[in-house]
Formats: sequence, structure tokens, C-alpha cells
Amino acid sequence: LAILATAVLFLSACSFEGGTADRDDSTVPSDVRDDSGNPTGTTFAVYPPTEAGVHQENGMVYRTVDGQDLTLNACTPENATGALPAVLIIHGGGFSHGSNHSKSMRNLCVAVAQAGMVGFSVEYRLAPAHPFPAAIDDVQDAVQWLREPEQVNKFGIDPKRIGTIGS
Repeated sequence: LAILATAVLFLSACSFEGGTADRDDSTVPSDVRDDSGNPTGTTFAVYPPTEAGVHQENGMVYRTVDGQDLTLNACTPENATGALPAVLIIHGGGFSHGSNHSKSMRNLCVAVAQAGMVGFSVEYRLAPAHPFPAAIDDVQDAVQWLREPEQVNKFGIDPKRIGTIGS
């Protein structure tokens, strides 16, 4: 429940530069409308996001365990400058099912990038074939992979600012 609440707060707090010209006003909540019912100047994230302004790279191997390649998908904001925070996105499924290749994981990854961070949706080994703590080990290894100088330089991430979000 805490993770879900964090995701909702994160998505509701995302904002984008550039005004409101491309916004579909039918999606504007009533609490950001003026007395006449018109949208205020508030900017907010539209979900699901478009993929504009985001570079995606899929299927990067971060770990191989017993011959199984574990991958992650990256979403980086185009034309970003400086070291950016990174968000490791963990798909739902109670560590027993699910995939980092789903449309919802791609949408969340893109939304993270559009919010000015670098998103990484991670694949991990699933139970019962790989019992606890296999999935946790895999996610920890993904964080270590992100902190390696090669990834820090390639994706422009700040290795001291890596967070997680999941469902």
C-alpha cells in the first residue's frame, strides 16, 4: 500500500515545462479549474504519457545468473544536462509473476524520464522457481550496476541519487 501511495504521489507531482497547449482539458481535475470551470495555469503530468522527448533502450543485461540474462529497460530525457537522479522501477506481481516489458512499466519509465529523471524498469528472477531472496538479490545487483562508472557516464545519472518505485 505504501508503494502504491508513493507512485500516486509521484505521478500527481510530476510537471512539465511548456505550458498547457497540448493538454486535453477534459482530463483536467476540478480542483485545478477556476470559478468558470477553465483550467488554471497549473501544469501537471498527463498519464499515460506520450513518448516525446524520451530516449528508450531496452534489453540491457545487468546480470547473468545460472545462464539466465536479467535485463532492464532505460528511459532517459533527451537533451538532459548534468547528473540526474535515477529511479529503478520494480514491476508488480509479488515476485512471482509480471514483467518489466509490460505497457504499464514502459509508461511509468517514460513518465519518470519526462519528469527529468532516468527511469530503469528491471527484470528479476521469479518465485517459485527462484525462491526468496532471489528477486531482492537481483534488484540490489541492478542498483550496483547503475552505480558502475560505465552506466553513470552512459546515462548521466548521479549514483548517490538512485531511488525505487514499484507496484
